[in-house]
Amino acid sequence: MEKSISILAVVVMLMTFVSAVSAAPANNNVPTFKVDGKLFVTPAGEPQPYIIKDNRTMGSLRLIATALGVESKNIKWDNAKQTATLTRGDNTVLVTVGKKVIAVNGKNVTMDTVAEMKQGRVFIPARYIGEGLGVTVKFESVTNSVLFITKKDSEISYDNFTDMGFNRLIKLPFTQETSDGLKLTVHSAYLYKTSSAEAKALQEKYEFTKFDQAKDILIMNFTLENNTGRVVQENYRDMNPKFYVTMKFGETMNPAVSMIHSDYENDTTYIRDYRLENGEKITSNIAFLNVTDKDIDFIGIGTNYKAESQYQRIAEKVD
Repeated sequence: MEKSISILAVVVMLMTFVSAVSAAPANNNVPTFKVDGKLFVTPAGEPQPYIIKDNRTMGSLRLIATALGVESKNIKWDNAKQTATLTRGDNTVLVTVGKKVIAVNGKNVTMDTVAEMKQGRVFIPARYIGEGLGVTVKFESVTNSVLFITKKDSEISYDNFTDMGFNRLIKLPFTQETSDGLKLTVHSAYLYKTSSAEAKALQEKYEFTKFDQAKDILIMNFTLENNTGRVVQENYRDMNPKFYVTMKFGETMNPAVSMIHSDYENDTTYIRDYRLENGEKITSNIAFLNVTDKDIDFIGIGTNYKAESQYQRIAEKVD
């Protein structure tokens, strides 16, 4: 797959092209934690997770335990021994600062790095915390996210629409495809007010233009697959949008331009311009902003190719 080097952003419906200024902030590579698909935001004052040289994602014991529902009384610290003990249900993890070996339910487990102390918090690879506390842990490279899974997949909803006062019309992920063979799969979609902690965390990670003018942000993880027999692209060669998001009659949400994801050859965590040969696909994130003064009535997703369009509402505002 050839990704274009254009400085034009991905366009969807009423999108205005904006030139990108490449200026990656220090926190560009901060990993994201998701619990059962939902973004978990590091509280103010808590140290952020980080990645060490061996590509291990280090997480604070307290932060991850809190994200997994562990009460404060079940997070204990022994200053003399420099040990932290976490208990979640029948699972107990004991970690000693400076040691590779941790105890999980009384049995020794050797990690691939030592436990570190940072800003008053104990950090170990996130996988060992989650697995030690009895949950499934996966890494989603395209979004740089650690996924903690506490439920069966059939029980997980990869959206927060009900939390935001919407009726969910379709359970994600869902797929729509034009008759010509352009297939869009939406794996997850989360809607936030731009004043929320979750939205501010996304803004810190991606540095969206026009974020300060927006009321709402929708972040989607998707796969676009090209089986049309032709090249499909969105760039300066072809400015026709291939998918879009509607929010009320006659109103679409604007794709959010990230100012820090400008390495088109190596960075697929946030899509901008793309070019897909026949048979190719890309999985990435994209955000949409409500930059109007109007409230969102519904979330609709459409796929366009040539003369055909597929469209589906996935959520509606509760009356």
